[in-house]
Amino acid sequence: MIRPSGLPTTAVVSVEFAALLAESAERGVLPSVLALARRLGIANTTLRRNFPEVVDALSGRRQTARNRSTRNAPTTHIDALALENQQLRTRNRELTEHIALASSQIQQLSREAHQLRAELHQRTAVTTISMPRTSRASIPHID
Repeated sequence: MIRPSGLPTTAVVSVEFAALLAESAERGVLPSVLALARRLGIANTTLRRNFPEVVDALSGRRQTARNRSTRNAPTTHIDALALENQQLRTRNRELTEHIALASSQIQQLSREAHQLRAELHQRTAVTTISMPRTSRASIPHID
């Protein structure tokens, strides 16, 4: 259920949080705050501002997973490269998600700006006068 303010309830957040943890464990990736925000259909900052306990829980899980991975430090050069490759792939995926989210938000803002401009022109009832196209030769020159 969504609150009148557009925020999901704590129960909905808990259910989606549990589902995200299950999917992340199944896929072998770390759950992120951004992924949870997308599942809930709200902005990342809105989730952080209104549900800090969930964000802290997610951050704690990520930190614990990172600590485990540093304890299991690679012993060979190949293992180190494999670990670095995995970290780079994870970071790349996260950045790709951020870009996709930013792009969709920019598109939404562009649509809203266009709609607001159209409403403004309609409400002010201003008629746009376009200048007829004339060549420079036909414009009188004053010395």
